[in-house]
Amino acid sequence: MILVTGGTGLVGSHLLFQLARRKVPVIAIKRNTADECLVKNVFYHQPQLYKYIQWKDADILDISSLQTVLRGAHYVYHCAGKVSYVPGDAARMNTINVRGTENIVRTCFETGVKKLCYVSSVSAINRVNENEIITEDTPWRISKENSNYAISKYEAEKMVWMGIKNGLNAVIVNPTIIIGSGKWNNGSAAMFNQVWKGLKFYPAGTAGFVDVRDVCTAMILLMESGIHSERFIINSENLSYKQVFETIAVHLGKPKPILRANYFLLETAWRVAALKKYLTGETPFITKETVISGRKKMQFSNEKIRQATQINFTPVEQSIKNTCDEFLRQHR
Repeated sequence: MILVTGGTGLVGSHLLFQLARRKVPVIAIKRNTADECLVKNVFYHQPQLYKYIQWKDADILDISSLQTVLRGAHYVYHCAGKVSYVPGDAARMNTINVRGTENIVRTCFETGVKKLCYVSSVSAINRVNENEIITEDTPWRISKENSNYAISKYEAEKMVWMGIKNGLNAVIVNPTIIIGSGKWNNGSAAMFNQVWKGLKFYPAGTAGFVDVRDVCTAMILLMESGIHSERFIINSENLSYKQVFETIAVHLGKPKPILRANYFLLETAWRVAALKKYLTGETPFITKETVISGRKKMQFSNEKIRQATQINFTPVEQSIKNTCDEFLRQHR
């Protein structure tokens, strides 16, 4: 039996769809307050596959509920987690990402799970000097520029590595920025919503980007292989934010951002956004942490995952087009 945590999130919902297409029965856990709208949107074109998903209420912060739902599960995909670059979310995010992962690892041991796949992030691999290619072996560096999210994922990975050291059969995936239809006000999917609303500026940096479906494919291939005790960067292409935002604008039929955001503009923007959040409670698209990240020029290697699985990555432009098509369908 396969069990997926975080099934109502971006990676989890698309993973459920890929597993359902194989007509594999899957248990998906969610908090009793979680919304299934995103999952149903992912299944929109093939709703008949939804019958392969059995939902169970459980919380990764509640050991007893995990023990109940994991009993009998052989393969676990741990996709649950919190992504935020808002300072006020740091404590809650750390609890969910670190303690939640520790609970999953512990319960996998207790219930005899055969293999675990943990969805981490390239944020947990850290930053290096510009023009240096980041690999799975790039060491973590303590830095004041590390985001709270990065620190939480790094600490969560340590929980998995500790489990591996004690005999847990597990693999870790470290996706770059994930392109795919999700909750349009949260995470990477918010890029599409921001361009839709009108985006005049773009950050100067570069980053890695990957299709959510490719992330799920890589996870399944790794789980079906004999590979264990390894982590893998999942990345399609390294592109500038300018290229990505322009491509989104083209496929949404919106004006391209034309102004490169300089240091002064970005420093002003995140402060204004922070004030707006204080006054209205609205989650900001730009924060001090995203400004720091957006300025950096980062490149990620995908050689290890390609050699291990022979995966063929979807070109980012095609991923963006597919996501824009889904965005427009939902915003008719």
